[in-house]
Amino acid sequence: MTMNKQELNDAHLLIHYEETLKEISNLLHEDIAQRMYAIFNHLQYIHQRLSDNQDRTTNEEMIKLTKSTIEDIRFLSQDVRPYFQKGLNGELENFLTNYRKKFGIMTQIQSYGEKQLLPQTIELTIYRSFKEVLNMLAVVFTVKSLEVTTNWEQILKLTINYQIEEQLDERAKSYSSILQVLEKQLQLIGGSINWKKINVRNGQIRITIPYVRWKD
Repeated sequence: MTMNKQELNDAHLLIHYEETLKEISNLLHEDIAQRMYAIFNHLQYIHQRLSDNQDRTTNEEMIKLTKSTIEDIRFLSQDVRPYFQKGLNGELENFLTNYRKKFGIMTQIQSYGEKQLLPQTIELTIYRSFKEVLNMLAVVFTVKSLEVTTNWEQILKLTINYQIEEQLDERAKSYSSILQVLEKQLQLIGGSINWKKINVRNGQIRITIPYVRWKD
C-alpha cells in the first residue's frame, strides 16, 4: 500500500491517538479499578464486624454500589481500548453482546475462513469503525435485527446485514454522511465501506480490509 505525505501524517496521528487511549485504559483498569477493589474488600471486612442491622443494611448497599462501580470502570476501560485477548472476532462478539443489551436488538455473528493475525493498529481501526457503524445505525434507524459475518479470505470482509422498521430518505442521507467520514479513517489502512440498500426494510454494510503489514 503506497501512502502520500498527508496519509502518512494521518496514520502517525492515528497511532498516537491509540497510544493515548491505551494509557487511559490502563489508568482505569490498573489504577482506579484496583483502588475501588481495595475499598470493596475493606467494606466486606467491616461488614463481618457490624452488629447493628441498620449499619449492616447501609454497608451492604455500599458494597453493591462499589462492586457495580468496579464493573463499570472495567467495562469502560475495555470500551476505550480493547485488549484483543480473543482476537478481533472475540472483541466483535463482546461488542455485539453489549449492543444487544443496550439497544434490545437481535444479533448474530458467524465467521468463515482461517483467521489472520493483524497488527493491533489495524484491529483497533476495524473495531472502532465497526462499533461506530452499528451505534449510529441504531441511532438513525429503528433496527430490528442484524447479522454479522466475518470472511477471512485474501482480504477481510466484514458484512453486516440488518433489518429496520423503515428507511426514510432523510435518515438514509444522514447515515450516508456518517459512513463517508468513517471511510476516510479506513482508507488509512487500505480499507473501504460499501452500503447497499436492499429494500425499504433491509440493507447491507460491508467493511473490506486488505491484509496489509504495518508495524505496531
